[in-house]
Amino acid sequence: MVIEKVFLFIITCIVIIFLALSNSMENSLIHGVFNRILKEKKQGQTTGDAVYFVGDSLTYRHLWQADFPQNDIVNKGVNADQTSHVLKRLDEITNTHPNKIFIMIGINDLMKRKRGKEVLDNYEAIIKKITNSSPNTTIYVQSLLPIRRNVELKNKDIIEFNKKLKILTMKYQVNYVDIHSLLMEEGKLAERYTNDGLHLTSSGYQIWINAISPYIK
Repeated sequence: MVIEKVFLFIITCIVIIFLALSNSMENSLIHGVFNRILKEKKQGQTTGDAVYFVGDSLTYRHLWQADFPQNDIVNKGVNADQTSHVLKRLDEITNTHPNKIFIMIGINDLMKRKRGKEVLDNYEAIIKKITNSSPNTTIYVQSLLPIRRNVELKNKDIIEFNKKLKILTMKYQVNYVDIHSLLMEEGKLAERYTNDGLHLTSSGYQIWINAISPYIK
């Protein structure tokens, strides 16, 4: 166990050094390699103190363990994932009975023109499943983020969805964390926080990190 902790500490230090050397780390090959190392190292070795990040590529692309080295972080982000996909793979998460789960999922559903009600129904099923399978796990539902350029989806639709999502979290008395408004500028995702209109730059992730830091102890 001591050797495993030392290994993780060394890997985390190396990642932090690389992050300091490059502001575009999230798009680099090195980032992908280290993200996989950290993710694979953590899987199967977590305890009830683990903090899970569940979502799509927005979650997958970031090195959460490097930002919270004092915590046992597991990145369960999957590129192009949707709410229905999270539902199908939720057992592997709840079976470990994590301490906390941070969820951000649904933007790909909306971009695929799925109805808001269908996505919210999936969210409700996700919350119920976590609550029933791992009742001591604290759930943090994070708002969907704004976008900058997309002809299929408008920011007003995301705002409306987030309002309904917040109401859903109140119904089940789980935590809702607003990241959306922190990244908005003139009605859309601020240009300095994105390179492609959807995914975040390192400065965009820093806003996200600052918002959730008080909840990760």
